[in-house]
Formats: sequence, C-alpha cells, structure tokens
Amino acid sequence: MPEELKKSRDTVQQVMVLNILFGAGCLFVIMATFLAPVQHYHKNSNQTDILKSALLSASENVLPEFALTDQNGRAISRDNLLGKIWVANFIFTRCNVSCPKMTAQMAGLQEAFRNDPHIRLVSFSVDPAYDTSAVLNDFARSYRAEPEQWLFLTGPKDTVFNLARGYFLLSAGHVSEEDRKAGAEEILHSERFVLVNPEGRIEDYFDGFDAASVEALKSRMIQLKQSRFPL
Repeated sequence: MPEELKKSRDTVQQVMVLNILFGAGCLFVIMATFLAPVQHYHKNSNQTDILKSALLSASENVLPEFALTDQNGRAISRDNLLGKIWVANFIFTRCNVSCPKMTAQMAGLQEAFRNDPHIRLVSFSVDPAYDTSAVLNDFARSYRAEPEQWLFLTGPKDTVFNLARGYFLLSAGHVSEEDRKAGAEEILHSERFVLVNPEGRIEDYFDGFDAASVEALKSRMIQLKQSRFPL
C-alpha cells in the first residue's frame, strides 16, 4: 500500500475515533442534564419518606417522665409541659456554628407568641456538664428569653440524651476525634425544631435553619392552638 494512502487512511480513522468520543461526551452531558433533576427528585422523595416514617413512629410516643432544671434553678418535669403547645430544640451554649442561628429562630418564635399562656419553648442542653443553670441563665438573658415561656433545661446527660433519642428520635452524642478535626461541632445534636401537642405527642419536625420552615411552624402552632384552645 502506498505510504500516502496509508497515512490518509490513518488520518480518517483518527478523525472517526475523535468524532465518536466527542459524540459520546455530548450524549453524556445531555443525559446528565436531563437525569440530574430526576435523581434529585428521588433523593428528596426518599428523604421525605424517611421523615414521614420517623414522624409516624414519633407521633406514637408519649412524653415520658423526666426531671431537669431550668435556667432559674427550678425543677421541670413532664407535668410542666403537658397541656401546653411547645417547641423543642437541642443546643449547647459553647456551640458557635448552628446553635446561635437556631436560638435566634427560637427568639423569633417567642416574639410571635410572647406572653401566650398556651405556648412554651424548650431548649435542651446537650452539654449539661458545662451548661449549668447559671450558664443557661446568662445565655437566656442574651436572647431576652421570658423565663416563664422559654425554658432552657439542663440535668443528667443520660436524661437529655435519652429524651433526644428515645422520645424525639433525634441524634445526640459526642462526635469522634476524626470528625472534630474535620470541623464538626463538639457535640452531635439535631438542627430540627419539634412541635409537640398538649397531650405530649409529636406533631411534626421543622428545619431550625430554614426561615420558610420556621414560618410553616408558626402556622402549625396557630392551627394547633385554634383546635385545642378555641376562643
């Protein structure tokens, strides 16, 4: 075969290979573009299903007996919350990542329902060894918390963690050294707000970081109040 013809054939083959690779690349981009929303939808659907399943399980739980102490040193038990509509979250005062934003959101809820005798807000400390009543009192004052409406609770670590995991079905615990080095907070806790009805059963979970979710929580609180405490 003449050398020029061989070179020409090799060039044609190279061009064909490049065209095939280019076409395959384009097809991949097109498929990724159209499939990405579908994959995202399924991911969100799975998360929604998981949350629904967790809510169904949690709604069957009844608030157990417990003994904790609030920011003013008062003993707080289940009886102080039964008969009230309340919102719970889990924080610790040394947290400088998620807790300030969550606590600011709770402060917004307090403003929306200030002095309402049917509404309570409850922030459980997941760092009770450090968060004594005195520490929590200073922390509560910094957010202008009304002591009768917004409780900051501390007490035995096992009591707090058992409430978080067993009743609220939320994570709580100490992080590993590896996670801490990677930038995780000192203590594992959920960023969700939990709405509890006067019977001590969980109504729903809300994202304590998301303003729209907190607004939805306000609406649910109003609806629950209207149904449980009609004028």
